[in-house]
Amino acid sequence: MRTIVNYLFITASAFLLFACKKSTIPTYSGPVAVYFNNTSDSSKITFAYDHLTKQDSIIRVRVFTTGPLANNDREFKLTIIDSNTTAKKDVNFSVLTDRFVIKAGETFANIAFKLYRSPDMVSKTYLINLLLEPNENFTTDDSWEWINLTLKTRRNLIRYTITFDDIFAQPKNWHPDNFGQFTRTKLNMINAFFEIDLPQWNIQGAGSTYLPTTWGVFAKVFQRYLNDEKAAGRTIYDEDGSEMAMGKGAQ
Repeated sequence: MRTIVNYLFITASAFLLFACKKSTIPTYSGPVAVYFNNTSDSSKITFAYDHLTKQDSIIRVRVFTTGPLANNDREFKLTIIDSNTTAKKDVNFSVLTDRFVIKAGETFANIAFKLYRSPDMVSKTYLINLLLEPNENFTTDDSWEWINLTLKTRRNLIRYTITFDDIFAQPKNWHPDNFGQFTRTKLNMINAFFEIDLPQWNIQGAGSTYLPTTWGVFAKVFQRYLNDEKAAGRTIYDEDGSEMAMGKGAQ
């Protein structure tokens, strides 16, 4: 019986000690603030790899909070900086989110924008510059930065830029080790040779028709085609006048 009593006493003492220690854990005491995602301070959208029937695109920008959860909705202030924005509201883009608000019990909100495709975008890039500002619910700090020590990059956490156009740029599935330096001429020739649906160049994951390894196979097969054409006296040249070639991984 004495052993049991001692055991219960030790157990109760340990529980009380843990409870006392737990109660001394400090809680968050910093500012209640809003900031943009720290993984990037911008988004780049191009319509160049979409079918011509696609005339708009929706992009969502996430705003996060610091501080404790709240049991009520809290509005925050998001401003479009006109002096640094070349896109015109309701002409080149629309804001689909009616209220900029962090809902009760939430730590973030998504702000939706609809971007409109226009003929001039084949040679013109539009910008939308966003700024989070303080209000009665949240503070902001223009000096806040996210520093990536590995990449040695800095990102401002209360400013965000959306860039969109219809200009061909290097797509997601164009790996230089496979395809070499990106050019529009080379991409068009590869597309015609394999009959690749243009949007596939920018689709990865579940929505892609091709496995990641398939792109490497495309590069090797196309390099053999270039070699055969050269051997037959029909050397194919890139848009800068140099002999067309795939990347070192396809040689």
